[in-house]
Amino acid sequence: MDNRRVNMEIIFLVIVLFLIILFFISFTLFIRRLIINSAVKANNSNDLNEKMIN
Repeated sequence: MDNRRVNMEIIFLVIVLFLIILFFISFTLFIRRLIINSAVKANNSNDLNEKMIN
């Protein structure tokens, strides 16, 4: 009975660690996408400004 409890604790720990790692990967990709989108928008507005000036 005690052995089964240890196995359940290990499985629970692995699942929790996996979810934490998944969260950090998702968060990193989300921040990366935000940075890329803001850079693209800034670049597009610069292009528009130059076209309006010329």
